[in-house]
Amino acid sequence: MNRTLRSLGALLTVAATAAGCGTMTVNPIVQYLDDTSTTTAIKARLGSRHIGSIAADDPVWETVAHALAQLCHAVVCAACPMRIAIGGGVMERQPHLLPRIQEMLVESIAGYLDLPTGAYVVAPELGGQAGPLGSIALAMDALTD
Repeated sequence: MNRTLRSLGALLTVAATAAGCGTMTVNPIVQYLDDTSTTTAIKARLGSRHIGSIAADDPVWETVAHALAQLCHAVVCAACPMRIAIGGGVMERQPHLLPRIQEMLVESIAGYLDLPTGAYVVAPELGGQAGPLGSIALAMDALTD
């Protein structure tokens, strides 16, 4: 997970620079996600409670949703994607987080940027295969261009 978060941090830095945003420090975002939203971090906050027994309305999910909404905010401001797909173990087992993340994102953007209507923060349509298959699809597109 740390490698993924660091890669995402590097991607955000490149996207921000390419978009003309100058230097953007992403490491605090990556560290915040690592401290709040990984399975390890959630388990640490739960103590003796099992993660699978936590209800969708438990306050622990508020912290996770907020951290991911802040990441989405940074991505939207840096790259203006048409849609944000968030996957991984936590998201696969806690799909109720997606609408909460989108709601928090819309609130934090506060009309500063226009976001597409409807489902904007979504699960990857290819599930756990989105990363490998997406990479292959991008490579195939590059070869045909």
